[in-house]
Amino acid sequence: MLLRLDGGRRNDSAPDGDDDGHDENSGSRWTKAGTTCAVIFGAILLSSVGIIAWTRLSGDSPNNAAAAPPAASVPATGQVPAPAGSASGTADPTSPIPTQVTWLQVGLGALPCSATAGPTTIRAGVPAGFAHTQPGAVQAAIQILGRLSWSAQTAASMHAVAASSTMPAAQAVASLTYGPPTDPSVIPQVAGFQIVTYSPTQAVMNIAMRFNGTLRVLPTTMQWSGDDWKLAGAPGPLSQTSWAAVDDLTGYILFSGQPTKAGD
Repeated sequence: MLLRLDGGRRNDSAPDGDDDGHDENSGSRWTKAGTTCAVIFGAILLSSVGIIAWTRLSGDSPNNAAAAPPAASVPATGQVPAPAGSASGTADPTSPIPTQVTWLQVGLGALPCSATAGPTTIRAGVPAGFAHTQPGAVQAAIQILGRLSWSAQTAASMHAVAASSTMPAAQAVASLTYGPPTDPSVIPQVAGFQIVTYSPTQAVMNIAMRFNGTLRVLPTTMQWSGDDWKLAGAPGPLSQTSWAAVDDLTGYILFSGQPTKAGD
């Protein structure tokens, strides 16, 4: 009985051992299968990342970058660059403003000389050689008016200017009943101008002056005669009542300066 009981126990325990062995082998197979799947998935994932990275690098290649529109450049100084083919500083041919101007001390006053608008010559106090343009007419008006008024030097030079640079000259010469100014404190200064009308034969403008703490306007008509601009009439002395007062220079082109050297 004892032997059968021991043998029975051994026979009963054998299947248990077989069952345990069977479970361990099954778990091992599943573990190996899971590991294999993980390895395959990881390889696929790495391949995908590599493809994406290569695509992006290819998009940043020099060939593709050249196809992108260039970035707009903004000057550091805030200045707009001159258009291609244009020369910076070139005067506008339609502008009435004289360019390349030097202000000269003539008599007690100041007069502008322009390298582009004239005068090209000054002989015995008489200016000549003004450009047949709006700036030329402006320069002629200020030069001739000034040499008959605030920048007059001598009685002789005033008569020479009236005879050569006005029309009708006889009327201007007859109006010269006054001499050059002698009080520096009452000398007017050019402040600006206003073109009223302009044609190749006539220019009508207003010359603004700072005079005794006020703004005064000299109505002026210039005629193109022969080969130069001439003043129609004469301005009269500094006390001329036709120098009308204005409140400000709205509508005027500012044009003034301090003399840097003496002129003729």
